[in-house]
Amino acid sequence: MTHAVTLRTALLPERWMAFGVTFIALPFIIWTVALHAATFGGLPWQQLSRGFLYALPVTLALAAWGAYLFSTFYLHARPALPARQAPSLAGIVILLVTALVLFWVPDYRWRFCAGVIGLLLIALTKRRLPAAALTDDPLLPARAWQNGALAGIMVTAVILTLMAYRSDYDDSHFIQLADQTLRHPMLAPLTFDTTLGSVYPHFRFAPYRIASYETFIAWLATWSHLPLFTVYYLLVPGVSAALTVAVAFLFSRLFLPRNEAIFATALCVLLLFAWGESHIAYGNRVFVRLFQGKALLIALTTPLTAITGLLLLNRPTLLRTLPLAAVHIMTLGVSSSGLVLTVFTTVLVAACALDKPLKHMIRCGFFLGIALIYPAIFVFWLKFINTSGISLAEVGTYLPINASLGLARRDALSLLALLLGCSVLAWRRGTLSYLLFTVTTLLMILNPWFADLLAQVSARNMSWRLAWAAPVPLLVSTALAAAIAGRGRFLPGAVLGCTVLLAFLLGGRWTLSADNGTQLGWPAAKLPPQYQTAVRLMAQLDTLHLHGNLLADSPIAAFVPLLKPDFGLVMPGHTYPVMLQTILPPEEFAARMRLFNAINSPQPYLAALEPEMRRFHVQVVIVNAALQPAGLLSPAGKATGFSLNRLAAIDGYAIYQVDYHEK
Repeated sequence: MTHAVTLRTALLPERWMAFGVTFIALPFIIWTVALHAATFGGLPWQQLSRGFLYALPVTLALAAWGAYLFSTFYLHARPALPARQAPSLAGIVILLVTALVLFWVPDYRWRFCAGVIGLLLIALTKRRLPAAALTDDPLLPARAWQNGALAGIMVTAVILTLMAYRSDYDDSHFIQLADQTLRHPMLAPLTFDTTLGSVYPHFRFAPYRIASYETFIAWLATWSHLPLFTVYYLLVPGVSAALTVAVAFLFSRLFLPRNEAIFATALCVLLLFAWGESHIAYGNRVFVRLFQGKALLIALTTPLTAITGLLLLNRPTLLRTLPLAAVHIMTLGVSSSGLVLTVFTTVLVAACALDKPLKHMIRCGFFLGIALIYPAIFVFWLKFINTSGISLAEVGTYLPINASLGLARRDALSLLALLLGCSVLAWRRGTLSYLLFTVTTLLMILNPWFADLLAQVSARNMSWRLAWAAPVPLLVSTALAAAIAGRGRFLPGAVLGCTVLLAFLLGGRWTLSADNGTQLGWPAAKLPPQYQTAVRLMAQLDTLHLHGNLLADSPIAAFVPLLKPDFGLVMPGHTYPVMLQTILPPEEFAARMRLFNAINSPQPYLAALEPEMRRFHVQVVIVNAALQPAGLLSPAGKATGFSLNRLAAIDGYAIYQVDYHEK
């Protein structure tokens, strides 16, 4: 069945939001598939880059056609909206008692248990609405203020995203990845590594070969003739911020009427700017760090997986599996963590099929499984074909799952908001998607014991990255919007919603605050101050005509592969050692790390590491200028096999030349 597009339907916010998101996302999805073909097929970067450029007109035409089809699909395949239901007196009492317990118990595990018990009590006391014929949500003509409000939210999000300056050392790796690709156009992308100063024939971390985001940045920089930093920090994040707002509206619109969905979208943006209590809180992973591909997991791909999955459940066919399969490819492209997240977000979607008849449920499960074929190929490759020096399960930093919720007050308020949403939206067969999605999120994604188990069998950082598999900020904003928009007999729920919202906004550090390490200024590259220090130090090396291998402490060594890619380096800083451990021979890695750990300690005592110094031909040392010879070399301040000649000092760092003595 076809649907004619008129000016009236084209102006529907649902139409132009869905069209815009799809039109921008599809070229990236096609790029991701092309990159995978190139990196695993050995196609040089130069050929991939030019080939994608020549195919761009066809790609954009396909994107426009696909955007039209998906926007039409979204308009006419949305499930019926859940009715709003006033919480009973018992429900209000349960919410209040649960709130007291959530704020009283200090440990998240106990908070989680309190939330589950509260949910069970709500389920036991909530009145089920009788079964009724479900009617499609009417697509009323758009009002000017509705489109204007969404456009205003978009503009605000884009401006604040570009103006917010919150640097992150991870960029030393992400930007270098794009840079090394551009420096070696005759090599297949993501098949080599240059961080140690020469071309090493293995890529430094196998899962990162799946991500296409950084190479897409490199492609945009090549053919737009814009600086790499401009594309990475300004162009793509600006577009991503607008897409984040659009996706938030499309998600909210599955559960709320248009006016309330716009309100929920505004709340989501507001909550994300307020959610900065911990470094890995949801808010600190979206607008203020939207320049990193992994931020798009929370902002775009997880909500899009939910949207396309729920649309598929409503009308499951093979053709309608394509949007979900495409989003899975996009998820892999923005970050390798998407390999795990696609599975768990799909499980959340599959749980919503419990609301369907058995035959329909089996059909939904079949098509959801088909959509996972592409990610499954890479799971097989990582598990059985790729060889690594260490188990990938040993890689990453362990943090509790509630760190993504912001810890303390914010994790308690998030759980309370989810319970409130389950309380104010009616439980009626056929419209239980929000309830089932939220309950599964609570029982699986936010479950501290399950997160710890996943960290043991996959990678340590999945103990907290699992939280990215659920669009928790959108579930919270949808719940609050549904509660606050109530009037009359819904007033108690509205009061509770306003109270939770106010407590959330006042309950912790905002992402834009100075206490969060954020500054607001004219849009520019968001690199840490140590980057400029490293720039000046590398320039000084050129002035002094120094050559050979460099030993530097972590903040400076993190940027050496980007600034002086041909300068030999004992070990790059920040996250590089974790990645290089997977490809370097164990004995060589251990020797390099002895030097690296020493130079990053208060008393390096390099004289004790003379064999390692000679083995790696260390000619230059950059270290804290405050270190005295007794701390740098040995307690006596001397070394038998070599000496250090201090040549310059810049921004608190000293440059030493190593002079070896003949034996």
